[in-house]
Amino acid sequence: MSIFNALVHKKGANQAVQDSGFFFFTGSNVLEVELRKSVEIMLGASQIRADFICEFPARALWISKRFQNTDTVDFSHCEALEYYLKAVDTNSISIVYASENLVSPSSFMGHSFLKLNSGQGREHAVSYFTDVDTINIPKLLFDSIVTGKQGHFVVSPYLESKRFYGQVEARNIYEYHLNLSDFEVKLLTLHLWELKERRIDYYFHSHNCATITLDILGIIEPNIIQSHTAWLTPLDVVKIVNNSQFVSHSTITPSLNWQLRTYGLQLSNMQKKTYFQQLIKGNLQKLEHTKKDELFVSRYLAALNRYLLKELKISKIVWQKNQAYIDDSFYENKGLEIDVGSFKNPLNRLGDSQASFSFHANSTQSYLLVNAIPASHLVSDDNRHAFSESSLELISPTVIITKDEVKLDEFTLYGISQYIPYDPIIGGVSGYFSLAYSGFDSSRFTTESKALAVGGLGVSMQPMPAFQYYGTIGTAVVTDIKRAWFETKLEAGLIAYLKGNNKLNLSAMWRFNKNNLHQSNMEIEFQNTYSIDAVQAILFGAKYTNWSQAKSKVSLFTGYKIYF
Repeated sequence: MSIFNALVHKKGANQAVQDSGFFFFTGSNVLEVELRKSVEIMLGASQIRADFICEFPARALWISKRFQNTDTVDFSHCEALEYYLKAVDTNSISIVYASENLVSPSSFMGHSFLKLNSGQGREHAVSYFTDVDTINIPKLLFDSIVTGKQGHFVVSPYLESKRFYGQVEARNIYEYHLNLSDFEVKLLTLHLWELKERRIDYYFHSHNCATITLDILGIIEPNIIQSHTAWLTPLDVVKIVNNSQFVSHSTITPSLNWQLRTYGLQLSNMQKKTYFQQLIKGNLQKLEHTKKDELFVSRYLAALNRYLLKELKISKIVWQKNQAYIDDSFYENKGLEIDVGSFKNPLNRLGDSQASFSFHANSTQSYLLVNAIPASHLVSDDNRHAFSESSLELISPTVIITKDEVKLDEFTLYGISQYIPYDPIIGGVSGYFSLAYSGFDSSRFTTESKALAVGGLGVSMQPMPAFQYYGTIGTAVVTDIKRAWFETKLEAGLIAYLKGNNKLNLSAMWRFNKNNLHQSNMEIEFQNTYSIDAVQAILFGAKYTNWSQAKSKVSLFTGYKIYF
């Protein structure tokens, strides 16, 4: 793909910017005509040339460089453009990744955007997003995937975005600083001006914040632009950009919640409560800790002190007193830093799409399950570099293949779960919710047709970094068109990371009124996921049920999974 293709956001026959005015000449999206006439205008001298420069300054600059061997274009007659350039005063550009927030539907896969850095200390965020104006998940997905939603392209002070993502939504903010020449910085800055007030439709799967970020960077390196059919996520963007050698260095601004959980990993709940009470009273005392833990303790105390101030539990005077004590007590560590570059690093996370193939067998039947998740991951996956153990399934079909037929086993429209370890200071709620359709009952090995809305809440505990257990209670609203009923579910489980890249998931579930039969039953399931590398894994496990309707009590399975 050529640079001019990237400048007009043309991908084959697909036009990513729907605004007809984005093509200067009669709204034509014929690329060859647009390029030829643009070059002709720039090589001449007319009022049309002056208008073209003001409206499409990046194209004007690129044409001057490509065909006139000069990287200087006079913008002095473009009053609004000159004001914009002086306001942003860009001398470098970064990509920002705000980590996922599973509570917010618009941010459960994270958010990526460009950041303009000024030598004067001014910083601006360049964001592309859509409004989430409904809690109706099916409608939101339909609008975002089928019809498209209105996209907003905004340049705003970066500090506002940083405060919102870091303080309000408690998300980690990763900045990847790009190694660009002065010409490239200027070209990108001018191209952002070209996109203002344009109609750019938002599609969750094919044209989102991740897509447009890569498309914009594509005017520097067209090879990083992905196909318009690719399902691209913000996490994909930072991985692609880092693999392209664009990044000179990176920085992280961790949220207070992240700091409290991370720096407090080695502290007991009793120690945390003691620190909490002493900071509240402004009366920190010398506490027992090893020399090795001093740095982590000092960072934990500083983060907890800021948290209490933010939550208005202490006054600024008390905060200052506490901080002075922390600085004096840990004076030897004042100049030291903790390298968190390899801890929960988004670059080390698995791909946001996956497919699996698993063979199941019991005393009466054997079958193959094929599952696809375009986005994003499961609790059974390796989530050590995610904020917490969680799952997210969007438009995820599972097909069952028997010796006689192929059936749709299940279709998950939207499924989410999150197991945040409870902390005595900042709390932590675990739970799940899903909207799904079931077309086959593998326990009775018979076709069915049910729609389900399932939700539950609970608590999770993490006594050590590699081990976590949880308990939830939930309910499901189920219908098979002819009738509707409620089911209840009580679940207990554990999640453990074992040696050799193995992850164990074990759960015990008590369910009442399955299939509206007014019976209770128990299911126990374990699964081990062995990660071969970053793109593939092997699965095996077993499932037991005492349900009277089940054709077999015990089934075994093994499978293979790929991430991409």
